[in-house]
Amino acid sequence: MTKFQRTTLALLVSLLSLSSGACVGPASTEGDSANASFGGAAAKADGFYTECELREVLQLVNRSTTTFASLDELFFPMATHEKAATNVIAHRNGADGVLGTGDDDLFDDLGELDGVDFVGPAALERMIVAVAETCDLPVLADRPFIDEDTFAGTSGGGWGRDNVELEATYTATGVTGARLREILVSTDDRGRTTFSRIRKNSDLEAFTYGYGVDEMPWDRDSHNLREDMPYVMLTIESGRFDPDEETGIRELSLGTDIMDDTYFDTQGFDLLHRQLSLRGRARWDDATTIRRLLIAAKSGSTVDEEGIKSASKIDVRKDYPSTEQIASVNFDVMRGTVNWSGRDTPVEAIRTIYDRMSADGVLLDMQGHHGVMLLEPIAHLRSTRSRLHFNEASLRYVQGLHTAGTERISSAVASAEEMLAAAAVTGADAAVLNDLVALGKGILDHSLIAERANSALIAERLAGTYHPATVPMAAGFRTVTSA
Repeated sequence: MTKFQRTTLALLVSLLSLSSGACVGPASTEGDSANASFGGAAAKADGFYTECELREVLQLVNRSTTTFASLDELFFPMATHEKAATNVIAHRNGADGVLGTGDDDLFDDLGELDGVDFVGPAALERMIVAVAETCDLPVLADRPFIDEDTFAGTSGGGWGRDNVELEATYTATGVTGARLREILVSTDDRGRTTFSRIRKNSDLEAFTYGYGVDEMPWDRDSHNLREDMPYVMLTIESGRFDPDEETGIRELSLGTDIMDDTYFDTQGFDLLHRQLSLRGRARWDDATTIRRLLIAAKSGSTVDEEGIKSASKIDVRKDYPSTEQIASVNFDVMRGTVNWSGRDTPVEAIRTIYDRMSADGVLLDMQGHHGVMLLEPIAHLRSTRSRLHFNEASLRYVQGLHTAGTERISSAVASAEEMLAAAAVTGADAAVLNDLVALGKGILDHSLIAERANSALIAERLAGTYHPATVPMAAGFRTVTSA
């Protein structure tokens, strides 16, 4: 809708009086009755307002900066301006009247907004006039944009990654973001937040092959975790499993990053509708230093029933960026190029988004440019990421664990046999010790290892011919190298 059309509409609306199911309602000063309707979802179908304008209305009423005062002013001089503004804010903010809490009820669609008392054709028209200018096509000379010439040259932009990203996640369903946040920041009787308790999973301390056998946890759960992943021996990175200052016991700690993310999309949310995301990120080392800039594109994000999140991801990054590079990152995303190496370079991550938009036929031809993609910063998110890294344990630690384990199992078997020979235990206790002796000897002579290996081979329909004599001793371990 052009400015001329909006002006004409504002004049016409005071003269027209259509049925309650139409898009333009009673004269503006009269306002809407309690049960007036602008047609809900049908407002899109009749074509009086554009899809963009109706979408922007929903954004307007859900926006955190939209308050009773701003809506009241917007609806004035409708006779029902206070009632309409009050009811919209009350619906959105929930029973506690505060936006950003667990009982918020944001407007999901036009039908939900149409169901609010005193919000009908007149109120909708006033909101349309307020937002319609955002739907006008911009003058390309006044803003950054991407077109068919942007990626004509070599792309890249910085140190890049292009692969499938896998992440283990905690997944919450059936709860709003605001309510989830309330749960995560709630505290127990010791003042610890729920988030602080679940983010540091002590089970991960099982993977500490690089810290010596006496410093590894040997409870049943820890050992079962190691047994579930028998082919790769991981160890917590150096500095993340240090002794506690008070107890002297080693304890898992997490590194923390603070990130500022800006997510980009078209005005019509073409990326979101295609399960694509594009973000610019600033990663902070401390309160004054940004260590890294990243521009990343993701597609096909899914989370399986085991909580494993996967997505195709491509990104570029710049370590220790200049002040100018930090200040221009949003502008750079919107134009599809960066100057991180002394010259403008198209960003490969953005090119993948552009190619998808081109293939789907949603790019624009306008003002002498072909294949125009107009990106806007849609959302900003500041997040705190706590994490640690695992490394493969060095061969000497694996050998040391094997040697120490052999010695200790031998000692336990010998002690058990002495107690049995001396009849120091009887009945059920003796049966437990006999099982322990059998288990220990099966490990020491490798017969138990061979038995388990052959069972696995047979399960895969392979010959179960693995012999205990072929199990290597610690000195015979070797590092596996790529072919």
